Amino acid sequence: MSTLAGTSPWVDQFTTPAAESLLAAVTPPGSELLVLARERLGEIDGASESVEWLGLPWRWTLTFSRGRDEPALGYLVPIPEAPRIAVPLPHEVVLAIEPKGVSRAIRDEILACTHVAGVYWPSWELTSRSVLDEVMRLLALKLAAGDQTPA
Repeated sequence: MSTLAGTSPWVDQFTTPAAESLLAAVTPPGSELLVLARERLGEIDGASESVEWLGLPWRWTLTFSRGRDEPALGYLVPIPEAPRIAVPLPHEVVLAIEPKGVSRAIRDEILACTHVAGVYWPSWELTSRSVLDEVMRLLALKLAAGDQTPA
């Protein structure tokens, strides 16, 4: 990790950072995409944001859910040099994805990601607005199917 990451609030497990300080530590162009992703996740009906320590490698992460006991809708991982977005996808949603309806990068990550108890855990680096748009379409598919992801 770079010097920036070493001084980032993202790595300090023992001090809960404000979401704004996590966002401020992310370098452009990822910072703009991270802010946009945060806005779009926050616009989901009933969604709330929390900052949670999720251990390595995600560390301090912005978690979006519809309630404390509800499964997460998605996660923003504010890695200073390479922020990521993750959306846990139930097996049924993965089966409903039209292969030609998503880019190869999106499809490849879903196929390569860890899956546990019928839930796939893909995450994508926020490198472009098109990546964010595709991930948000997957999230809309997940919401339309009725999110059954375990908490």
